[in-house]
Order: sequence, then C-alpha cells, then structure tokens
Amino acid sequence: MRKRGQEIKSAFDVWEELPKGNPSDGLDAMGQAHKALVVYAKSPRSQDDLKNLAEQMEIFAVRAKRVGKVVQQLQQVK
Repeated sequence: MRKRGQEIKSAFDVWEELPKGNPSDGLDAMGQAHKALVVYAKSPRSQDDLKNLAEQMEIFAVRAKRVGKVVQQLQQVK
C-alpha cells in the first residue's frame, strides 16, 4: 500500500512539472535560434552578431533540456 502511494505521489509530482516543460516554448525558442542563425549567416559576422546567435542558442538549449527532463520523468511513470 505504501509503495503504491509513493507511485501515485511520483506521478502527481511529474504532472506538476509538466507546464514547465511546455513543448511550444521549446519550439518557439528553436524558431528564434533559427532566425538568429539566418541573421548571423547574412551578417558581416561581428562579435555582436555572434553574441546574439549564442544567446539565442543558449535560450533554446535551456528550454529543450527542460522539456526533455519532463519527457524522461513521464516515461518513468508506471
């Protein structure tokens, strides 16, 4: 009984984390990173251009990691 209760609690914990792993946020960040890459490719490739690209890539990476973590947690729920 105690084991089953822990499984239910774990499932609820994962569901509470789900909004933090909203895939649309990750997709939006991917789109922004892609736009930054296109702008960089067409730019004179200054330090500021590279900095902007790196910032957008970092935002995407953080959001993708967050989504991935939630997906992994969901896969572990029995």
